[in-house]
Amino acid sequence: MADMKWGTSAVRIRIFLTFLFGVTLTSISFAQRQGPVREEEITSAQSTIHQMINAAMVNGGLDNEEQVLKMKAYIETLNIRKRIGHGARKIARQYNEIGLKYIQARQFKDAVQAFEAAYQADIADVEIVDNLGYAYLHHGDVKAAEETLLIALIFAPGRSSAWASLAQAYAKQTKKKEALACFANMYHFSRDRDNTRKFFDRLLEDSDERVRDAAREALQLRLVQADHSLNKGIAHISQGQYDEAIAELTKSIEFKAKSAEAFNSRAIAYSAKGLSTQALADYTRAIELNPKYVEAYYNRGSIFQETNQYDKSISDYTTALKLYPSLIHAYNNRGLVYQEMGQYKQAIADFTKALELNSNDAILYINRGNVFSRAGNIGRACHDWKRACDLGNCEAYQSGNC
Repeated sequence: MADMKWGTSAVRIRIFLTFLFGVTLTSISFAQRQGPVREEEITSAQSTIHQMINAAMVNGGLDNEEQVLKMKAYIETLNIRKRIGHGARKIARQYNEIGLKYIQARQFKDAVQAFEAAYQADIADVEIVDNLGYAYLHHGDVKAAEETLLIALIFAPGRSSAWASLAQAYAKQTKKKEALACFANMYHFSRDRDNTRKFFDRLLEDSDERVRDAAREALQLRLVQADHSLNKGIAHISQGQYDEAIAELTKSIEFKAKSAEAFNSRAIAYSAKGLSTQALADYTRAIELNPKYVEAYYNRGSIFQETNQYDKSISDYTTALKLYPSLIHAYNNRGLVYQEMGQYKQAIADFTKALELNSNDAILYINRGNVFSRAGNIGRACHDWKRACDLGNCEAYQSGNC
């Protein structure tokens, strides 16, 4: 590590930004995996990032989710980071580790220098670019932070941490609408929205009033409020508090009218209260919003089964299995429906398929044995009931029929 030095003569990041995005772009000499990155591609990616920000300014992007996702996908198809290729990655990573240690020590000036050196070594490492933007932000150079974080997002438009830092950079520049939009995109792309909400809570203690204000408004975004009520509703269901669950899930739907998960969850609460009509309506709405929602098909199939609407039940279980072929419970339940309809061959086929997926389920052996018994094959029935007994459930085997 002794040869890794930096100082006042270190090339500033802006030089590299100019090099990467300037008129000499097509002459980039780094390893290129899919051909040179053209200047118009960079310009297009930059423009699209700003469009993502503009889309999120309207109601936190709640009504523009598909549009934002399409813009993200477009930038990803450009594949700019990989086409630039990595430089001296080992050296870059060494400087990156030094920078992270300076951040932990809250020595942001030194962190900036370390991350700049890391960037010089490898301009295509999105984590380094993101870290550099963060270091600029906390060192007080918010304009450099903004420029750098926009680069990080061109490399990885769904990177929540970059959106978070960019939001704070905008807030510190008194650009509240842009800040709130970036917080919305951060939340939208977050893999752990509960932790993201806690992050907003922590920012309420930030030393900068403008950041605190932006975080406070981020917590009031309809998307955030919808998820908060959804999580509370699901928690009430797990505790058997179905009226409370319905109330919270109704609030979630009011915040976000196109939440398939909220409709599915409220249907579960309705079903638990014996309100089949309301449950069916909500399951149907969940499926309309998400035609590939396996759980909603399965759950609606269960309601149809309970209300003796067997054809509809089979249809929903069949759709669930097309979407998720290893859903054992769907095979079991469809088998039970076929049994009630007297279609023993189909019932046996479903229970057999379920047993292929899990041969240690005593209930499946009992259910298949029951069908064999109804079909008059007591020998096969007793064989299955014996298997169930070997697995710990001897009720059917010891019923006196074998």
